[in-house]
Amino acid sequence: MSARDLLGLNVNRVEHIREKLPSLGLKRAELFIFGREELPEVQRALEEQQARFSIHAPVPRPRAYPYPPTWTFLNYADEDRRNAYFGMIQETVECAADLGAEYVVVHYPGPITKACEEVGLDRLFEIANQSADRLAELSARTGVPIHIEGFGPSPFLTSEFILGVLDRHPNLAYCFDVAHNHIADQRADLAYYRFLEDLLPRIGSVHLWQTRHYDDYVTYRHLPLHPSQTPDEGWVDIERVVRTVHRAQPTVPFVMEFPGWFPDPWRHLDYREGVRWLQEILETSS
Repeated sequence: MSARDLLGLNVNRVEHIREKLPSLGLKRAELFIFGREELPEVQRALEEQQARFSIHAPVPRPRAYPYPPTWTFLNYADEDRRNAYFGMIQETVECAADLGAEYVVVHYPGPITKACEEVGLDRLFEIANQSADRLAELSARTGVPIHIEGFGPSPFLTSEFILGVLDRHPNLAYCFDVAHNHIADQRADLAYYRFLEDLLPRIGSVHLWQTRHYDDYVTYRHLPLHPSQTPDEGWVDIERVVRTVHRAQPTVPFVMEFPGWFPDPWRHLDYREGVRWLQEILETSS
């Protein structure tokens, strides 16, 4: 599979598929928060571009749910919230089966709230394992692979817990988010590269965006990538991560998760240089 087939972009507008993908020389998209009424046009656009695609839950966009819907997690102690989120995931996975998506990305596990802490860790681990069972059953029933994307800080965001879930459920895989895990490493001593190496055999996809630290994330959210962002300045070592994953798992897709521009103080940078840089990394990794 070529670099242009492996490297993709998170998209939430039809014009992103029809215009941005070809302008960047990409043949992969990850759909996010499209409304149900948009899906026929989305499917036509994907077919026109002959693009491979995955889906990041939720698709279709929920009509009534707290914003943003991705910030709710299956390990919540509140059963109503867990069930509401699982309903979104179920609808997404069924939609993915209808559209022919390669896989669905789901946020699991998630950070621990004050309400979660009150029920105790033993009960939280029980809830988390039950939630994994529900995801695996849904994947088996629909035939759609589910990739779980961890989000911290959390006692669940460890290679021991995640590999335990994946070993019990071979139809689940791990979506390695390079920047969320970078923040988790800084806030909770994740041991980033050991975590990466431990999970390497079960990584199904990778999310790419940049940050230096949690304050960057709060201020800018997902920053684009650029070859000028060096680890010495606190940025994620993108080249090391991409080469490590690609050499071990040559068919794993990499999805860029960021808007097509840099905010101040990096407005002079061109995000397209970052896309070309990533393509070169994938093409020269073996």
